[in-house]
Amino acid sequence: MLRFCYRGIALSKSLMLMLVLISQYTLAVTETSPLHGVISTVGSDTLSRLISQWSEAFQQRHPQILLELHTGGSSSAATALISGTTLLAPMSRRMSSQESRQFQANHGYAVTEVSLAEDRIAVFVHPNNPLNHLTLTQLDAIFSSTRLRGHSTQLTHWNQLQASATWSNRHIAVFSRSVTSGTYGDFRELALAGGDFINRLIELPGSIAVVRGVAATENAIGFASVAYQDPNIKLLSLQTQAASPLSHPLDSNAPYPLARTLYLYINQPPDAPLPAHYLAWLQFIFSAEGQAILQASGLRPLTVNRHETQLQIFEADAS
Repeated sequence: MLRFCYRGIALSKSLMLMLVLISQYTLAVTETSPLHGVISTVGSDTLSRLISQWSEAFQQRHPQILLELHTGGSSSAATALISGTTLLAPMSRRMSSQESRQFQANHGYAVTEVSLAEDRIAVFVHPNNPLNHLTLTQLDAIFSSTRLRGHSTQLTHWNQLQASATWSNRHIAVFSRSVTSGTYGDFRELALAGGDFINRLIELPGSIAVVRGVAATENAIGFASVAYQDPNIKLLSLQTQAASPLSHPLDSNAPYPLARTLYLYINQPPDAPLPAHYLAWLQFIFSAEGQAILQASGLRPLTVNRHETQLQIFEADAS
């Protein structure tokens, strides 16, 4: 059995149609009707590694399928969907209400939203840094100029933190994803309480660039999806408050303050099916094999409890 976990934005009719089509189109494509064509996605850098892994495994079944992966960030995903230049748009943030309205105004129907996985935005430092954890208030005081979480002073040097006071008096080099990234926006909301980033922020174009930047800079701190964990950086535990329990991004049994949902948006007309190779790919990513790839990436599959009444569970036989 396949379990499909989907959520519609405005109209569920389009979503229901897509699910029926997926349930009817099984992975048992016969040799007499091979799949062929190009699957193109535009959007999230955070999801690019997982999308590539899914597609490589899918291509082993269907070698005539070609993947085109464009990773300009979540903002580029919304733009491409609205303009009609892509059918699939992975995003590390949710589409804004304005973007959703623009899509419906252009196409005459609602965009289809698919919740893919739970991610955790990891905060990390160089392995030589003795720091092991931060409170959200401290994190805000490092990354934000507005300090909406209430820290009295800006944290600009490592010796301002007790854990690293005897380690270095050097300034804190602050690495970040770029403003077009959904991770940038989610970190701003979750960590900075919606405040403004500092002006001396070092913005980098992708998750791998941030990881490599921190790994090469002893006095640096940065953030990226936990899917980009690397032995050359040290992930920090976080506390919502000074007296709160520590929460590590790799501890799946504990709640984490910088957790979020990753999405796939689909341009799915309510009265027309997606191309067969797109439907088969969608079915594959929700198959047991596809979900195993997701878990191996460091992301977490979604659960019914996470979405409560907003999540609809569909089951379809896979033969």
